[in-house]
Amino acid sequence: MNSLFTSIIAATTIIAVSSVSHADCEPIGLDNPYSNDVYGVMEWNGHYYDAGWFHLRRRSVNGGDWSDFGGGISGGGAYTLADPMIVFENELIVGGAFYFAGGLTTPNVCAWDGSSFRQLGEGLNGEVLALVEWNGKIVAGGDFTHNGDGSRQLNHVAVYDLNNVKGNGAWMPLGQGLTNFPSGYGTWKIGELCVLNGELYATGRFQSSGNTTLNGVARFDEKSNQWQPLGSGIPNMSNGNVGTTITAYENEIWLSGWFQSIGGVSAPWMAIWDSSNWRPAPSGPSRHCLTLKVIQGRLHGAGPFPFTLGGTEHDVARLEDDGWVGLGSSNSNWPNDIAESVDGDAIIVGGYFNGFNGEFTGNYLRLECGDIPDDCPADATGDGYVNVSDLLAAIGDWGASNSAADVDGDGVVGVGDILMMIDAWGACE
Repeated sequence: MNSLFTSIIAATTIIAVSSVSHADCEPIGLDNPYSNDVYGVMEWNGHYYDAGWFHLRRRSVNGGDWSDFGGGISGGGAYTLADPMIVFENELIVGGAFYFAGGLTTPNVCAWDGSSFRQLGEGLNGEVLALVEWNGKIVAGGDFTHNGDGSRQLNHVAVYDLNNVKGNGAWMPLGQGLTNFPSGYGTWKIGELCVLNGELYATGRFQSSGNTTLNGVARFDEKSNQWQPLGSGIPNMSNGNVGTTITAYENEIWLSGWFQSIGGVSAPWMAIWDSSNWRPAPSGPSRHCLTLKVIQGRLHGAGPFPFTLGGTEHDVARLEDDGWVGLGSSNSNWPNDIAESVDGDAIIVGGYFNGFNGEFTGNYLRLECGDIPDDCPADATGDGYVNVSDLLAAIGDWGASNSAADVDGDGVVGVGDILMMIDAWGACE
């Protein structure tokens, strides 16, 4: 026992600092035989869904072939595609650039109930780039100016109100919309939409709404029916700066895009809005993300090598307590979208690639990275605190295996566990 206490005393004099820059992840290809780009991924109702260039396909999670379903999408000419997908009231809502779905006239947006497509009002007169559920309604953003029949001006963002036009459902404006796009840049007019605490947020190339300057990122104020800026927004948008993806995480807004600063704060490629001010995201991003998603309770980012960690470029990364952790890279080009698997054990990845982490997978895969690390692994007793009770648990099980006091996971209770407890001393966050 003297050697035990000698070890503990020695341990208290050491400051242990660890940083993990990559995780071991296994990519499992889902046998998608198509080479066309995948823009949207989703697992829903027992199927994997693939939305992309000239296609909207699915296959059973239990295996089998990928195929068009319900008659497919068509009518977008040389630019036919499906892109964003969300689940709303047990239906799959699909946006993109198409005119027909399942033989129905569905300009650029439709609903799939698992057996057939249906229209969503009059549709929209341009490509839908973003979808989100907001307070029990569907919101779309994209390259459209009016509803599908041209009777209602929308200015690139609209809400689908089931009860607005004689109970038939219709796309309605949100304030004065999002407008004033820099010339010469056609993509990401509306990069993405998200919701935080019941409030709607948007990012993209828009610079204003009516007379209000926004500069690429905005919040919709429902009481005033107006879009409001988040600080001074993204600078130099006329030179190509843009917000590409936005999401809510831990009660804050996270934004990634082609910028080096925002709101007067240096924040290369990614920034956080706390409802009053911008600040830079944790270091790691080395380029813009195409998507930010909360998966298994953790923020994930993906895109064309947006993270350089430990000297290695990663297409997909996860934010942990001590920083970004790389989850791997495609063999060529990049992922466009990620989503959480229904079983919670994997990340669904799709894009413009044919393999991942050195393995041939095709352009649609499950990325299995094991369990998300415990937010407070040093809490051996599970009471929400790292304190004397945890040290006593380690002392009581000293040298044992299969113990909750083996908090560093090396298979035996020892000095490493004591070090970890001391480093994490106090209330779990």
